[in-house]
Amino acid sequence: PGVGIVSTLPSPSSINPRFERANGTSMAAPHVSGVAALVSTMNPEATVDEIRIAILSTVDEVSDALTQVGTGGRVN
Repeated sequence: PGVGIVSTLPSPSSINPRFERANGTSMAAPHVSGVAALVSTMNPEATVDEIRIAILSTVDEVSDALTQVGTGGRVN
């Protein structure tokens, strides 16, 4: 997530929506937010810190990400 993500763009008509590929944290953030929501649903008593730790401690390491993101990986 975060590279080459197809997203909707403002369009003059909802009948013909526009799509474009984009990169960056704005593209990755919805994926991480979705994972946080799923973790919260599975563990309703979990605190924000516990959810954060669960997400950060279970990333898939990606060699290209080692110098680009704090976790060195992508959300799993």
